[in-house]
Formats: sequence, structure tokens, C-alpha cells
Amino acid sequence: MLTESIPVAPTHDVRVRHRQHPIWRVVTAIVVLLVIGIGWGLIVNPNLEWVVVAKYFFSINIVRGLLLTIELTALSMAIGITIGVIAALMRLSPIPILRWVGWLYVWFFRAAAGPDHLLVQPRCTDPQHHARIARSRPPGQH
Repeated sequence: MLTESIPVAPTHDVRVRHRQHPIWRVVTAIVVLLVIGIGWGLIVNPNLEWVVVAKYFFSINIVRGLLLTIELTALSMAIGITIGVIAALMRLSPIPILRWVGWLYVWFFRAAAGPDHLLVQPRCTDPQHHARIARSRPPGQH
């Protein structure tokens, strides 16, 4: 049995260059043509009525909705990160009940699909909720 270490010669920096397959250029050309075609179709389609889009693009309701969306996204991220860090710390805890609760929390949100979580939020699954909002608006507002 050989127990001595064998000296290894110093290696130099080897750069590996991937060979390009000829089909890559064909696929790239197809994707570029599809993107150009979709873009052209969006520009010249008379059904899109770009004048109307431009008119309402910076309307106060659209801007308010955009700002609310950004605020809710930031708040959701902050809450999610906080809860995630707490759950991770619980799973690393030496206290068994904290480890168990942290494991259960992570298991629940990994095991259930996203739409399943909406079932615990009745407002999101209640079709009449949107009808009540629409009826509560004054006439003439959309």
C-alpha cells in the first residue's frame, strides 16, 4: 500500500471554450424573427388603439394603482423576508418545539401550491366581492 503523497505538478490556467452547435444560430434567428414579428404586430395592429393607450397611460388612477402595487409588493417582501428569517432561526434552534413549529411552517408553504393558499382568503375566492365593489361605485366611474 502506498502511503506517500505524490507531488503534483503546478497546473496552468486552462480556458475551456464551448463549441457552438450550428443549430444554435438557427434557433437564435427564429427567436429574433418571432420577437420582431410580435413587436411589429403590436405596433401596426389597429385594434390596440394606441391613442387611447397614450391618453390613459399616465392618468391619475393608473399612476395611483401602480404606486399601490409597488407599495404592496415592498410590504409583502418585507413581511415575507421577516417571517422567513424567523422560520429559519426557529429551525436552527436547539429548542425542540421551536424546531418543530419552524419545520411545520416551512413544510406547509412548500407542500401547498400557491393557488391553494388563496382558499384561506375568502375575499379572493368570493365572486360576489367584486360585484359589491362595482355596485358601490358612483355612476359614471369605471
